[in-house]
Amino acid sequence: MSKRPALALILLLLVLSLAVASEQSPSLDWPMFRHDLLRSGHAHGSGQLTAPAKRWEYAVRGLAEPSPAIGDLDGDGSMEVVAASYGGVYALAGPTGAKRWEFPLKGPYEISSPAIGDLDGDGILEVVIGSYDKAVYALNGRTGALKWSYSTGARVWSSPALVDLDGDGRLEVLIASDKVYALNGLTGRPRWASPLDLGSISSPAVGDLDGDGKLEVVIAADDALVYALNGPSGREVWRFQIPLAQPKGVIEHSSPALGDVDGDGWLEVAIGVSNRGLYLLDGLTGRMRWLFPISDLVRSSPALGDLDGDGILEVVIGSNDSKVYAVDGLSGRLKWSFTTGAKVESSPALGDIDGDGQLEVLIGSHDGKLYCLNGRTGREEWRFPSGGQVFSSPALGDIDGDGYLEVVFGNNLGLIYALDR
Repeated sequence: MSKRPALALILLLLVLSLAVASEQSPSLDWPMFRHDLLRSGHAHGSGQLTAPAKRWEYAVRGLAEPSPAIGDLDGDGSMEVVAASYGGVYALAGPTGAKRWEFPLKGPYEISSPAIGDLDGDGILEVVIGSYDKAVYALNGRTGALKWSYSTGARVWSSPALVDLDGDGRLEVLIASDKVYALNGLTGRPRWASPLDLGSISSPAVGDLDGDGKLEVVIAADDALVYALNGPSGREVWRFQIPLAQPKGVIEHSSPALGDVDGDGWLEVAIGVSNRGLYLLDGLTGRMRWLFPISDLVRSSPALGDLDGDGILEVVIGSNDSKVYAVDGLSGRLKWSFTTGAKVESSPALGDIDGDGQLEVLIGSHDGKLYCLNGRTGREEWRFPSGGQVFSSPALGDIDGDGYLEVVFGNNLGLIYALDR
């Protein structure tokens, strides 16, 4: 297939990409880990946050390493924050942080981040999350009551994506464990399960990689492979093998992000690999486009956005070398880096948080701070000291109905923070 599609195909791809990236109702500001099905980490809207103030904090049981989701769970016109920790899942009132409900989780370690969507078409949102106890849970968004659960063959640290894979008008739950599972959103029964030799703790991204109008699923696996799967069937489309020369490249927590990085009308795949760096793959073939080297663990997942307004996407990622990197999407060359006080396992969120018309980068560090960086230069704009390591990735959304973005994240002291102006 030509890498220079006709104008009609370009428009079709853009429409499909937008549909995938925003497959959510107006009642969902940040419905899943990394914001959308492409896992772009890129929020819509803007804020007025130039000097952060704590709007509220809420103490949960255990470390709050999962990343929050934001949506109107009960249809009252006010957003809730859905947070998770080593102890459970919590629905908190967006404006105040007051607890609406709690669902306990059984495992000693909970990494999966919640996703929000209407699984059964009744107009009421559900919350879906994976667990250390090998189960995937679907909860009633209004009450937190269990709707269904499904037991996989291994611990579930992957974060779910809710997506209509087969075009029947109903959402499937897409999540990884010992296999990549597509579960019927209504019942929790498997639609398909694609085996993985060593399983995965990465979270799947979804997009139309080949322009045929059908979705593909991209997942990174623990055997140092990146897979593209056919969305309706789970059949393998391509795989990319990370070179295994020493030091061994390992995909740990990093999840793929999809975007038209080079502006050619086709989606690329960005993924972080420990002791290797940041890869960009051709979405159509799985071949490597470039590698930006990072010689440390990479547990952060990439975010994609046009940081400097030149029409080309940048790729932003953190690393255990304490740095945040912004890389030119076209060439793979470094645009800027920023050094925090400790390792960075949080994943970046991109958004115009201060209303200046340009994107900022928000990311946590194990030094206990949430950083806001100028997207164009990497210069620090502000930091918020949380007092505990920040593994959680920030979510951006209008939690109080004032029309502006706020920031929500957790830390390893078991605190959920909401920041406002």
